[in-house]
Amino acid sequence: MGMVMLASAEQLTVTYREPNAYTLSIPVSVTLTGQGGSAEVGVKDVNLEPNTQIDFKISAGVDEEGVIELSREEDTGTKAVTTVSTANGGKGIAKDTVFASFTADGMKDLYFTAPAAKDGGQMKAGSYVGTITFTVEAPEKQ
Repeated sequence: MGMVMLASAEQLTVTYREPNAYTLSIPVSVTLTGQGGSAEVGVKDVNLEPNTQIDFKISAGVDEEGVIELSREEDTGTKAVTTVSTANGGKGIAKDTVFASFTADGMKDLYFTAPAAKDGGQMKAGSYVGTITFTVEAPEKQ
């Protein structure tokens, strides 16, 4: 009889990671009227790992009450204000506060109140401009 050889069994683990994917949707500008205005921010083409989400914050350009200061063009000492919120007439979005979270495609409406003179007086004629900066905290894309 021949010699019996013992075979050993070894395992091979096969792994693959599909990277997170999404596209941000943030408008470049919004033009307010005397009644205020609105804009949408959000994400599309979302493909995320389980237990992760995409969070939106405003990191600059608003105060703790969601007030945005607008400067009059060619007279930056004259200011107007508008408040940004997630509900028409709602509470302002405070700086560095998550106001929208997404795990799938979605949009969030932002509402701006009617512009008013910062000093409480009459609005002076002219164009006013201000900037807000969004910070998006999301899983790493590869």
